[in-house]
Amino acid sequence: MSEGDLMAAMDRHSRLLLFSLVLCIAIFVGCSDDEEPAEPEYDIQRLSAVWGTSEGNVYVAGKTNGPRGIILEGKGGSWTTVWTEQQDSPDRVCPYCYDIEDLWVADTGELFGAGAPGAIVQGNLSEINVTVCGWDAPDEIDFFYDVYGSSNEDVWAVGDFGTVAKYDGERWLRLDPGVSDHLLGVWGSGPENVYVSGWGGTVLRYDGANWISEEVPTDEDLSRIRGLSVEDIYVVGQEGGILHKNADGWSLEMKFENMLLFDIFPFPDGTVFATGVDDTTGWVLAKIDGSWQRYEDLGDVSMVSIWGSAPDDIYLAGSNRWHESTTTLRGLVIHYDGKTWSQVYTMGEEKSGVQGRGIFAP
Repeated sequence: MSEGDLMAAMDRHSRLLLFSLVLCIAIFVGCSDDEEPAEPEYDIQRLSAVWGTSEGNVYVAGKTNGPRGIILEGKGGSWTTVWTEQQDSPDRVCPYCYDIEDLWVADTGELFGAGAPGAIVQGNLSEINVTVCGWDAPDEIDFFYDVYGSSNEDVWAVGDFGTVAKYDGERWLRLDPGVSDHLLGVWGSGPENVYVSGWGGTVLRYDGANWISEEVPTDEDLSRIRGLSVEDIYVVGQEGGILHKNADGWSLEMKFENMLLFDIFPFPDGTVFATGVDDTTGWVLAKIDGSWQRYEDLGDVSMVSIWGSAPDDIYLAGSNRWHESTTTLRGLVIHYDGKTWSQVYTMGEEKSGVQGRGIFAP
């Protein structure tokens, strides 16, 4: 069976695993909540999130061997680990592996990372701690898939089984959105205007008191959602759909057949970039002058997260693609300067400034 046939045949649970690029590889290597993981047969160092505060100041997050979560800072062309889980620490909040799935950084410099097992890490560069672990689900390993905030006193995280968590500047609270499906994306312009996206074409809006179901023209499972205002919001789907909300409501703006989309990032000038994979390659998609196009063939990679300070300063985070025979993943950071897509960081290797167009070695 080809990879394309396999993707077409995958059920929703399999697509969720691919969306998160094999969440907590412990599924395969025996990580559990009552014993330390065995020596892994897999060499897993992957990145799943990128966010920045300004041009040239970027953070990426994911997991490294252990397995353990990791956050790195990219500044001035160099990359430095600013946090990694200390598995042998007596102060560990969670009894098993961490995996940072998404990252958001406030203007104040406070970082918020969300992942597994229902874990949230936060703090500034001098002190980052795990503040949440699990949400009263002893029989399930909860995952958070996305985190976003309008300020460091209005931060949201979403995940498995309709999980929604809100940080008000002092503590994390769990909210009930009235759904039990997995939620994969969250974006908001303020505490009274928050959107979440997820399985089955789910898009919900929170107005500060109530959750309202939005009518969208699709039932495909939806990944990340991002916006610029209440009348300019985008969400991408796991079957290639790109939805847009304007003053007239939601519309299916583009459909890339046989493609799984991960993330999307709009800019005020109307330019929008998205990331995804088809049967054979990783792609950057772009909306330029009002039209969508396959903008860049990145080769055998899965770049699952995107952030940019401007259309000519864009960062992607991901890894080489997972295949049935894969035993090694390497987290990658790719940068676009308006002319060239360059691999600027590879986990486990000192590699920077590797130029190329669709040629990114694992």
